[in-house]
Amino acid sequence: MIDKYKGTYRIPSARFAPHNYNEGTFFVTICTHERKHYFGYIIDEKMCLSKLGVYTEYCISQIPIINKHVILHSYVVMPNHIHLVISIQFPFSGETDSEKCECSPMSPSVEETPRCDVSTQMKRIAESCGNLSYIISQMKTAVTKYANKQHIPFRWQTRFHDHIIRDTGAFETIMNYVLTNVENWHKDCFRSAP
Repeated sequence: MIDKYKGTYRIPSARFAPHNYNEGTFFVTICTHERKHYFGYIIDEKMCLSKLGVYTEYCISQIPIINKHVILHSYVVMPNHIHLVISIQFPFSGETDSEKCECSPMSPSVEETPRCDVSTQMKRIAESCGNLSYIISQMKTAVTKYANKQHIPFRWQTRFHDHIIRDTGAFETIMNYVLTNVENWHKDCFRSAP
């Protein structure tokens, strides 16, 4: 039987069932809603970040500061998506150091959105889906709250794509992809009209 959330059928998880996502190394892609270019644009193979893009990049850089036992190997902010290469080390206590960074969704410097009941419910779901989902949820929430506070129209695509990195060869290939993503934008599968 398919579970319902608020009277609507839930789509089954795309996560690899035998893996608990509490530790490991992951390649993560998070897209904006309808792949709109909220984070900036690319010109002459250089990413020109918008105000929201700058804040998103800042929040990503704070992930290992807020979350103990997390290593951020690489990331790139593109016009309509972001890529992260992230490791979660065991033991991950789930403890955050939210007072260190205003990006944290728990930070008192960021006002709660009017839809806090949805945010609270999604936070509970993310916490039960493994540490990777919890970490991504923190970052997405912080960026959304910032956009709302600054009156910047913005939405994330629901969910995110992840790939478990299992060996050194895959790690190196993915790192190269992330590091060259901006210069290869013209052939990027996530590219769409702004």
